[in-house]
Amino acid sequence: MDNNIVESSINKLNNGRGVLIITKYIKEVDEIKNRLITAGYDGTKIKQYRTEDESNIIEEEMKPSEIIIATNIAGRGTDIRTNKIEKNGGLHVLITFLPPNERVEQQNVGRTSRTGNKGTSQFILLQKHENNYHKLKTERNIQEEIGIYKAKTDIEKVTIKDAIFEELCKLLAIICGTDLVTNMEIRIKIRAIEDRFGIWLKMQEATTTTLITKEEMLNKF
Repeated sequence: MDNNIVESSINKLNNGRGVLIITKYIKEVDEIKNRLITAGYDGTKIKQYRTEDESNIIEEEMKPSEIIIATNIAGRGTDIRTNKIEKNGGLHVLITFLPPNERVEQQNVGRTSRTGNKGTSQFILLQKHENNYHKLKTERNIQEEIGIYKAKTDIEKVTIKDAIFEELCKLLAIICGTDLVTNMEIRIKIRAIEDRFGIWLKMQEATTTTLITKEEMLNKF
C-alpha cells in the first residue's frame, strides 16, 4: 500500500481538517485503518463506512481531525456535515482508485463542496500501475466515449430494423388484403417474402460497414 495515503491524511488531520478516504473494496477500508493506527494515529478518530448498513457513522457532524474511510458504493450520495471543520479548511477527499467514468469521478470530488463549503480533493491510487494517473484517465475517457458511441449506434440500428419491419408488415397487409389468408398460393408468396426479407436484412448487416440513416435503408428496402 502506498504510504503517501497515510502521510497525506495525517498531514491534513494534524491541521484540524476532516478527511474522507474513498476506496474501491471493503478490505482496503480495514487495511488503511490499520496503517493509520500503525503510523500512530488515534484509532478512536477513525470511522469506517464499508456498507450502506453502516450509514449511522455519518449522522454526527464531522469533528476536527476526524477521518472517515468509506467504500465508493457505501458513501455514494451521502452528505457529510463539515461545519465544525470549515475554519480549518474543510473536508479533504482522498480517492484511492480511478473511477470507472467521469461522472463517478466528479461525484467523489464534489463531496468536498457539495453544500458550498470549503474543501480539497486528491487522487493517490492504491494499485500500482505502469502508466501514470493522467494517462490512465485519458485511456479510461477514450474507452468511455467508445462505449457511448457503440450504445448510440446499437440503438440506431434497432430503430432502423423496426422501421423496415413496419414497412414489411405494410407490404404483407397489401398482399393479404382484408381477407383471411386461406389461399395457399398467397400463403406461399408471403412465406417466400418473409424468407427473402430475412436473407436481405442479414446481407445488409454483413456488407454495411458504416452506419446508414433510416431513410437510406428504407430506400434500399
